[in-house]
Amino acid sequence: MKYLYYAIVLWPLAGLGCVGNQQEITKGWNVAAPAPLPPPPVVTANQVNQENAHQASQALWDEMDRQAQNELLNQANSKTPPSKN
Repeated sequence: MKYLYYAIVLWPLAGLGCVGNQQEITKGWNVAAPAPLPPPPVVTANQVNQENAHQASQALWDEMDRQAQNELLNQANSKTPPSKN
């Protein structure tokens, strides 16, 4: 008898989560667009050997500088203060 009582009480309560219109629930949510894929790296691991290691490291350094400059420009354009990490 106790199990029947629990079933009568809990079954409608469990079903309450399914009540409602999903469009009304998600209407106010802002769905962000997926971020674009980053460009492929300038230098990959299989391109580096003893003869061109210095040139490869310079190319990677230049790539990191460009990325840092782009991030600074994006922060300046969006008018958001930089984070204090």
